[in-house]
Amino acid sequence: MYRILVVDDEPGIGSSIRNFLLASDLNISHVETALNGFEAIDCLRMDSFDLVLTDIQMNRMSGLELMETICMEQPNLPVIVISAHEKFDYAKQSLQLGAKDYLVKPVQRKVLLDTVGKALSEKESLGKQTLERSFQQRDSGDADVRKHSELFMELVFER
Repeated sequence: MYRILVVDDEPGIGSSIRNFLLASDLNISHVETALNGFEAIDCLRMDSFDLVLTDIQMNRMSGLELMETICMEQPNLPVIVISAHEKFDYAKQSLQLGAKDYLVKPVQRKVLLDTVGKALSEKESLGKQTLERSFQQRDSGDADVRKHSELFMELVFER
């Protein structure tokens, strides 16, 4: 079950996206909304999320500033930008900060669903790869410990 944070300074938009995602078949259990970057950072520090959807231009803290904070604090957290700005500079900056995609409002429902589904799928796949690597490292570490232990025993008991 996935947890998503939607950040938009227009409460109606955040609420609409929340309701739409919860009604989808993407296995989403919870969607939190925040009205600006500061609220979003508070949410991110108090809870864990699988994905952030953010607007760019908001009062108090922009989506770009929010993304900079996410990059520093949770670099593996995927972010999708949903903005009314079609300017290439905003899209470029967002992608440089690691955004998975940049969608221009109004967003078609299918496009939003496909983009969110793809980001969640990639995150899950990355998580599985990381888990497999940690098991492999642990197992190889156990083999290294046994090998060192055997060498030590040979030195101590002069086999």
